[in-house]
Amino acid sequence: MPKVKVGNAEIISLLDLNAAFPLNAVFPNVPAESWALYADLYPGSVKDGMLFTNFQAFAVRSPEGVVLVDMGGGSGPHDFLGGQEGQLGNELRSNGIAPTDVTAVIFTHLHFDHVGWAISADGKPFCPNARYIAPQADWDMLGKADGYPPLEALQGLRDSGRLEFVTGESNVNPAVSIVPTPGHTPGHQSIAVVSNSERAFIAGDLAPTQAVLQETDWVFGYDGDPPTNIATRNRIFALLEERGDIAAFGHFVTPNCIGRVVREGGRRMFKPIVS
Repeated sequence: MPKVKVGNAEIISLLDLNAAFPLNAVFPNVPAESWALYADLYPGSVKDGMLFTNFQAFAVRSPEGVVLVDMGGGSGPHDFLGGQEGQLGNELRSNGIAPTDVTAVIFTHLHFDHVGWAISADGKPFCPNARYIAPQADWDMLGKADGYPPLEALQGLRDSGRLEFVTGESNVNPAVSIVPTPGHTPGHQSIAVVSNSERAFIAGDLAPTQAVLQETDWVFGYDGDPPTNIATRNRIFALLEERGDIAAFGHFVTPNCIGRVVREGGRRMFKPIVS
């Protein structure tokens, strides 16, 4: 899987599940013909009226420890994905990371496809030694809106005493910090990685597919507050383009999940830097 160095830290993409959804279901207000350009620009992401996507997590490995960003869709099998079984556990092991090695888990938000491995079959945290850091505003939404699991699905985190809530900017360790990026969900947050003056940004669901980097006003079906999300996208994408920071997106089809946001032909584009 893709990985990249950021100073003394390393960001590793961890693929849990593959998925595909009808474009007219997940972007109901976007005309079908508007996708033709992006099908050409990003082969594999859009084809035959379908949006192809991945449920991914990221490990940030540094001298300060291992931070896991998001936890995929879960072990499964998942009927709505043809019986697929989640691969996050295997992905961690293949990169030399045991669940006991993880020092912190940060959820960008609490939609089902980002929290699936949080609790093991025995009802205990999958990463038993980690702090679990979640946005308070999203916890308050559990079981109340589309995309969120029921409260009882994550109650084991609270019962474990390892769950922490955040509401704004927060430092997790010297290399990793949390940046509020609301709109997709009320508590949506992204992760900044800074080491030896090098920077990266793990953007969660700010862009569910590459086209949205340019088409920032396209509303994804699970966007809770589209006006706020559009404003957040415009602010963050412009900053990533200006600074040239490494950027990682949890739903971009592998290997196009880690790269840079660039301007090409008058259009904001995503250019992968690993494959």
